[in-house]
Amino acid sequence: MRDPRFDPRMLPEWIDLADLVDIPKAQTERYKHYFGKLGGNCLARLYGNHEATLQKHTERDIYASLNATMKLEKERALGYSGFIRLRFRQVSGGKVANTWTQTIYVSHGATGGKLAGAKALNLERLAIGWEADIYAVGHSHTKMVLQKMVAGLATRKNVIEERQKVFINVGAFMNGLTGYPERKGLYPQALGPIELLFFPSEKRITIVQ
Repeated sequence: MRDPRFDPRMLPEWIDLADLVDIPKAQTERYKHYFGKLGGNCLARLYGNHEATLQKHTERDIYASLNATMKLEKERALGYSGFIRLRFRQVSGGKVANTWTQTIYVSHGATGGKLAGAKALNLERLAIGWEADIYAVGHSHTKMVLQKMVAGLATRKNVIEERQKVFINVGAFMNGLTGYPERKGLYPQALGPIELLFFPSEKRITIVQ
């Protein structure tokens, strides 16, 4: 409640008077209702600015509480950013015949702004500091995806090969028509996630928006 953006009129219907004593606890229980059984299927969870604000003002590590609620393996709690490596193996006759690896860099993100320009530039600049095949960031609530091809010498071959790189700005899940977004004059955003379909045998990715 000490957050300057707190507005009791924006509380969801499932928050009742008793929950106001401990809103994070009520939110954690609600999170468990939706995601509690998905811990084994979750590749990673990130720490963001809202968790940091809550920890700063209440000394409460809600990030750890949410991870525990999902029974998330500690290796998958990446903090603010980290890497995920997906390795697809084709097995033939009991032996690995082919392997395709995709490295994903994920970050809660920090870029803001009303228009897409700064966010698109931020996505492209990620490749300067972090080597990956897929980059995914959030925070700015703008649904956006960029595709690039990078050319270079193939490993152990004196030939040039191209690699696909995907840059994702994770979408919003609230319409932004009321409350804080309205007060700040932020524009409504397209809702929902960006999905990636992996085709290891063809070594390609298809993007579903």
